[in-house]
Amino acid sequence: MLTPQTKFVLLTNLHNPSGAHISQSFLSDVVQSAKEKCIPVVIDEIYLEFLEEEPTAFHLADNVMNISSLTKVFDLGYLRCGWVLA
Repeated sequence: MLTPQTKFVLLTNLHNPSGAHISQSFLSDVVQSAKEKCIPVVIDEIYLEFLEEEPTAFHLADNVMNISSLTKVFDLGYLRCGWVLA
């Protein structure tokens, strides 16, 4: 499904609100396919902390970018005020 018009791949792992989880084998396949075509992969892993010992996808390849946060899983929403003030 990756075409020359594909600019980047965006995935969520764990998906909100469904909680769907991407298997490591599927994720690895997607990342490697995108890497072969020089396409960056952005993975939202904000809820991944809910799974114990689940590895981040950051180390799969150099075309992977992760999005994470302390505000959801650790209930640290007040940190956003500090970011705004900074």
